[in-house]
Amino acid sequence: MPIQQFRLYDILVDIVPGIIFIFMADALLQTDLLKILNIDGFGASGAVILVTLGYILGRLVHFCSSICSDIIMKHLFTPRAFPQENTFIQDLFWVLKLVFPVEDKEEVIKWALDYYPPEPDWFPQVRFPDYNQNIINSLSDDLENKYDFNMLGNLDDFIPFAESKLYSGDHLYHRYNILTTFFRNMSFLMWLFVVVISVQALFWLLPVNHLQVLSPWMNSTYVNSIPLVSLILSCIFSIQLQKFSTQRNRHLIIDLYQVVRDETD
Repeated sequence: MPIQQFRLYDILVDIVPGIIFIFMADALLQTDLLKILNIDGFGASGAVILVTLGYILGRLVHFCSSICSDIIMKHLFTPRAFPQENTFIQDLFWVLKLVFPVEDKEEVIKWALDYYPPEPDWFPQVRFPDYNQNIINSLSDDLENKYDFNMLGNLDDFIPFAESKLYSGDHLYHRYNILTTFFRNMSFLMWLFVVVISVQALFWLLPVNHLQVLSPWMNSTYVNSIPLVSLILSCIFSIQLQKFSTQRNRHLIIDLYQVVRDETD
């Protein structure tokens, strides 16, 4: 991946979510956190502190969102757990997959192998159009013949192999990967925000006075809108995550297919 994309990757994927994390914490805790950190103004020193702390916190969000996504995919959205009949439960499964901060890095291959039933019309379409389905078969044959690599038999090794082949080029896969990771981090951050708000609201409602100090934002003017806006943003970021992860996964196949063909020619 070119150096320019690493810089864009750092800004979108780590620094922006980290800075938003800081402002969210300040809003929830109502403790003048920005003043304490000396980043409430527009000076150069405040900007440096904000970006540095934002990057550190952004890396933490990045790590946690990746772990969260892997855990949810492993235990909830597995082919075995997927309802096989077109029922209300199956529709609920798709809704959860759409609004949760999860990404399936192997979904194109899984869909190509018919691991899952067809997605409903309202869900971001994962499957290739019929005329592109042959790309997977052709790529599998090319990898088998040129690299002695069984693509469909080594799903765990395929993604690292493909990324190593695409590393040095300017491919659409990299651009979609940046956007996918950004929206995954933002979706995770907003869902975390929703969970924290819910716990704080519970503390506020409990008949224990000292617990109410943990929910200072409940005294604010926007007390009714904060939970709703947070939930809406969580769903929006999750839907964008599904959209861009689908494009990223498609272009992992398409871009690798082109690279392998160029090397063969």
